[in-house]
Amino acid sequence: MSRVSHSYTKRIRAWLGILITGSLLQACATSGDRADVAKTQAPPPVPAILQPHSPVDGAFGPKPPMPAPAELFAITDAQHDEFMAFMNAPEARQVAAHRRLYDFIDVFSRQFNYQDDTLGASEALATHSGNCLSLAILTTALAQAADIQIGYQLVSDAPVYEVDDQVILKGVHVRSQLFDPGEMTPGSLVLVNRARIVIDYFPTGRERFVSNLAHDEFVAMYYRNVAARFLGEGDLGNAYWYAHESLRYAPDHEEAINTLAVIHRRGGDAIRAEALYRYGIQHAANKLSLMKNYRVLLAQQGRNDEARTIERQLRQMEDPSPFNWLLLARDSVDDGDYDSAVRYYNRALELAPYMHEGYVGMAQAYYEAGEYDEARAAMSEAIRRTMRVSTREAYEHKLAALNAKSDLL
Repeated sequence: MSRVSHSYTKRIRAWLGILITGSLLQACATSGDRADVAKTQAPPPVPAILQPHSPVDGAFGPKPPMPAPAELFAITDAQHDEFMAFMNAPEARQVAAHRRLYDFIDVFSRQFNYQDDTLGASEALATHSGNCLSLAILTTALAQAADIQIGYQLVSDAPVYEVDDQVILKGVHVRSQLFDPGEMTPGSLVLVNRARIVIDYFPTGRERFVSNLAHDEFVAMYYRNVAARFLGEGDLGNAYWYAHESLRYAPDHEEAINTLAVIHRRGGDAIRAEALYRYGIQHAANKLSLMKNYRVLLAQQGRNDEARTIERQLRQMEDPSPFNWLLLARDSVDDGDYDSAVRYYNRALELAPYMHEGYVGMAQAYYEAGEYDEARAAMSEAIRRTMRVSTREAYEHKLAALNAKSDLL
């Protein structure tokens, strides 16, 4: 299986969405659709609870201009001509079309400057920048121009989880598949036995297939990414409208519902936020973060019996992602619920014992609870688990401070 590779050490991420109250997650998108399905079909009706307010005078302001899906995949005439000159060059005529597109992206990606922003195809091509979703959008635009079939895969860069202050990075990103319409490979384990080239824009060798994404789901990812960026900037109006736009293409998606609930809570409408949490818990496929945020809302309102009911349900849930348990643990520390935090950190570490961030978080929870011996043990384990020198030194300073604190008691 072929991949685009280059010398960059940066790993691409795209925004996954808001999974816990006040924390942003970075993230980046199959289907064997033809490139011309970029002309997205009319989306299905949205349930009443997920209907936006008036686009003129609602609580979050008028609906802003935003690119339609066709605009995301549009390139300028000059860009089109330059690309087609590459595709039609005499020396390339004996090469299959999907291989030529692969070669173009290969060369382009070597000078690509990773930025957090999710850009449309034309801007990504002009600026040589964006995130991995931007590259997948650009690849789609070029595939459409050359009439090449394309699909999308969501992959996890397991087992890497990184934490930096309030931003938690998980190795999830998108890769594209380019199909050769005229080539068949008997017995090949690919979509309908057709030959393909997989473009993994920033491979690490640890990729794990998560799911195939239909074209509309791929489009929805763009709007969710932009919504998350606006929410991180405190721009509730734009975040609101982009989250709603994403739901037109991926109805009942938990990240969009969660984002909208956070927006309403921050906007002072706790009733609407609760309605969204309850709807998401009932209909979304992944309920974990929705339930946790709903529990926080209930606790903030003093509805402690209901909050404890949700907490009991959370304890019984199974989730194979250490990432989600890590988020829940950090949230519990913020709430002052250190027993729950330790329990969630243990769940995360059962799934990913290599994750030094889990031991650091556990040390913090123990420290806040006044259990200094346990805190020292957890911090020592974090030091043993980390490979980065600067991180290890920072942890050693924390352990020294913790030892000094304990000696005074």
